[in-house]
Amino acid sequence: MNVLKKIGIVLTFITLTLVSYIGYLGGFKTIIIDEVEFPSTEIVVYLHKGSYRTIGDSWMKFEAAYREAGGEECTGLALYFDPPGTPEDQLRSVLGCDLSKIPLGKQAQVKSKFPSILIPTSKSVHATFPFKNRLSYMMAPVKVYTAMDTYLTKNGIVPDLAIESYGVNNQSELIEFFMPKDLKHSSFESILRLFK
Repeated sequence: MNVLKKIGIVLTFITLTLVSYIGYLGGFKTIIIDEVEFPSTEIVVYLHKGSYRTIGDSWMKFEAAYREAGGEECTGLALYFDPPGTPEDQLRSVLGCDLSKIPLGKQAQVKSKFPSILIPTSKSVHATFPFKNRLSYMMAPVKVYTAMDTYLTKNGIVPDLAIESYGVNNQSELIEFFMPKDLKHSSFESILRLFK
């Protein structure tokens, strides 16, 4: 077997492995957009300002502080307040844990350590993406927001923020994406003031 044939076999194997892995992660999944009601949810929050590339560090700090405050499993959500094109150093995000999922005896203790906000009920554009591993957090937004942008433009919807719901860290099978149609920044003034 000559060298070129061996290289061809190796490259074919690598390509098939890569394509299979991308498929496993959901890279070829068709994103289905629907409209649902996002339920009223109270969350304790941790602020992140800056690039989304460093948001993982903020999650680690938040989770450590959350556990220290008496929280157990965090049913995680994040709110993203700024549109594409915002300078990276000005991007505002809120990381949160659903307060209703914290045992009743520990809610007051956890809430005393973090700011909290109530996300009002909202009619929302919605999509899901399979969660397989941490790479899903990178692939999902690219796939989902591309599909959502098309839907939003077609229907003349201009949301003020995005909400992502992750379930319990590394245990959920889905990441959910919500673009509220009727929530404005004014609903979150108390928390947005903390970014200044």
